[in-house]
Amino acid sequence: MISAIALAASSILQLKRVAELDWCGPVAELQTALERLRAAKIRQFKWIILFSPLVGFCALMVGLHGLFEWLSDDRVHIRDKLDPRWIVANYVFGLLFVPLGYIVARRLSERCRRQRWWQTALDDISGKSLKSAARDVDRWASLQHEASSHSV
Repeated sequence: MISAIALAASSILQLKRVAELDWCGPVAELQTALERLRAAKIRQFKWIILFSPLVGFCALMVGLHGLFEWLSDDRVHIRDKLDPRWIVANYVFGLLFVPLGYIVARRLSERCRRQRWWQTALDDISGKSLKSAARDVDRWASLQHEASSHSV
């Protein structure tokens, strides 16, 4: 539930930023805002991918619990039928996937250069795209600052 709320809040914030764009304003200001949006999109994709095993397992458990309760008129509780060690192992895997997935994505992004779509996804997860977007934001912000200081 926390992940769903965080994703919804992040998406709403991005939509708000898009709505606030001044398309008639200075190019450097517009480009800075667009690069910030790009960085937010990359950051959101990264966390969705890294937390998906944990959130997916939680959603599966909630969904199956609700389905079996509904189908059996509240007589069958699926959590009682599952081995607790299996449930704990899935939660541990989901939690460990975050740092391990990040490390694996960094390693693979250095080695997998043939497939452009694969490279883009790995760069997004490993943080390379985010660093590039941050450099672009800084560059456009400095151009905007230079332009405003020359016009004064």
